[in-house]
Amino acid sequence: MREVGLWPRLIEINYINLHETLNELEGRSFLAEAPTELIRKCIAYKKLPIGDLSVEQLRLLIGQNIGLPYLLPLAINMLAVDPLLEGDFYEGDLLMSVLRVDKDYWKEDIRNKKAVKAILELHKFRLQNEGIRELWQAIKVFEVA
Repeated sequence: MREVGLWPRLIEINYINLHETLNELEGRSFLAEAPTELIRKCIAYKKLPIGDLSVEQLRLLIGQNIGLPYLLPLAINMLAVDPLLEGDFYEGDLLMSVLRVDKDYWKEDIRNKKAVKAILELHKFRLQNEGIRELWQAIKVFEVA
């Protein structure tokens, strides 16, 4: 991948078939039964082509650490354009879900972690001035992890 400025152009996603579902990409499916509304949503979203997932659906799945190798590159590309993309909760909730991915995952996915750090650096002024205290705290924790 060619380096451009602070970060690789955008995370390459050409190895991901955006018409496939997480069930197809991962070769497995969730439980057939949904004991909670959250699990019901996750089961339903895993059946959608990943290229059709909304910001909210990405936020929810990433927040549950589901399909990270496939969904993080999509989210990173979206966040590179607008780090404060909003799902159903608040401005920046997709970024918050990405920042809160388990730190052990980031130890293995160094390339995507570097891309997230580059996005944070690129949009630092905007993120600081938006006044979202919880988001800024999560950024600080992510940067030192």
